[in-house]
Amino acid sequence: VPGGAVKSTTCTAANAGKSIAHDIVCLCAVQDDTDSCATTNIQANMISTTNFHANALKTATELCGINKKSEDLADAITEAIAALAGQISNVATGEHKPILGKMHNGNACTGTDTACVDYTNKFTQGEKGLTAIPWISALIKARSKYRQYEQQMAQKATTEAQIKQLLREALKEYNRPDAAQQPLSVQKPLKNLEPEDLTEKQKKECEDITKSQECKSNGNCKWEGPEDKDGKHCKLNATAAEQQATQAGTGGTKKTSEYKDKQQKDCTRNCKWENNACKDYSFTVNKKFALIAAAFVSFLF
Repeated sequence: VPGGAVKSTTCTAANAGKSIAHDIVCLCAVQDDTDSCATTNIQANMISTTNFHANALKTATELCGINKKSEDLADAITEAIAALAGQISNVATGEHKPILGKMHNGNACTGTDTACVDYTNKFTQGEKGLTAIPWISALIKARSKYRQYEQQMAQKATTEAQIKQLLREALKEYNRPDAAQQPLSVQKPLKNLEPEDLTEKQKKECEDITKSQECKSNGNCKWEGPEDKDGKHCKLNATAAEQQATQAGTGGTKKTSEYKDKQQKDCTRNCKWENNACKDYSFTVNKKFALIAAAFVSFLF
């Protein structure tokens, strides 16, 4: 509200609610010993005859103090709107008008001796009542935006916690020792490569043969009975079985041997120079890369 503005043409029902500053000045600028804004007379700093002082708004707002009831902005806005709604009442003589403050003489808030704001135009048919007041509508929008902000901050906190957990899991898997690097005592050989199991299987296979010719054609067996008589005479050829079991037990070393024979200068792709020897490192690299990729994909989706 500019200094020098005339109250009678400024504080009309049509202008009511235009801004919170407008309503404060109209409510408090009154030439009367008793007003709605203070227990002491402040009209000398608010209005001169019919015109507002330049510092009218400053004079009024300095009397408001600081409300420390709520630290949450959305709650503070809700409380302020509720407080305003509780102060609006039908105070006009003989009329039903939604008025904030009080009248002195007559039914208009435009007089210099009245301390009120007339919201009649905001409560007429087709209007939205309290939410039709522009500055109230602006506060409601601000409250909605603030609540959206709070939701986003809560979601951000959840996402950050998930990212930290993914990082911990990724680092744990990245630093987990590979099976190939663990002591041999904790590695359980594959059952189908154990020489003992293989020998036992061959022994049973031989003992199930009852014909001489079939037994002799099996390199793992030998015939210990008469040539012309069938029966349980087929036995395991221990020497042949031992050789085959040894080959089965060492069959997985071929690839390792290929790397082992390399010199340090040739130990590059899919291998690693360790303890003065070239070792297969393709499994380790692929495993760790897969874990890192999995963690990254989980973060994205």
